[in-house]
Amino acid sequence: TDGRDPKKTYIWLDCLCRNWNRAYISTEVSFDKHMEEIQTIVTGVGRIWSMMFPWNNPQSLKRVWCLFEIYVAITEVGVEAEIIMPVDQEEAMINSLNDDINNLLDVLSNTHIENAMASKQEDRRKILTLVEEKIGFTHFNSRVNALLIEWIRVSLVNAGKDDDAIDEILKSAENWQKNERA
Repeated sequence: TDGRDPKKTYIWLDCLCRNWNRAYISTEVSFDKHMEEIQTIVTGVGRIWSMMFPWNNPQSLKRVWCLFEIYVAITEVGVEAEIIMPVDQEEAMINSLNDDINNLLDVLSNTHIENAMASKQEDRRKILTLVEEKIGFTHFNSRVNALLIEWIRVSLVNAGKDDDAIDEILKSAENWQKNERA
């Protein structure tokens, strides 16, 4: 746990609490209004958990609106972003890292908001323009990868991996990230 009081902790599951497709795609809600709603919710909640599933091809990293939620979290003061993953996916990732660190590096190398999709191309264009103008694609992708690397570190610690193995994996990921930004 992260020390939060379960009696005072509330979770917003966007897919259960607010059907964005029905609210936005099938109505006349403007892009700006939809974006404002998401920003209000994300900043109001104060923390987002981005679900990585499957671990080696996370669908949320391919959807521009999901990445926009992460964008809000990493650019707004007082909002945190964290990666989460189902237990079976976490175990698969850890087992994969025992075999080949390149599996992890492949996931990190595919983190590119500029390749993310949306059901409305105009939304995609507007979100990409916003991110590029405000912080840039490279910086955004690096921040998302930093969240992934931190989540991997926590997962490895929780799995009881020894410090040397964790250091080796994290060093490989961080070196890859430095080279990617260069």
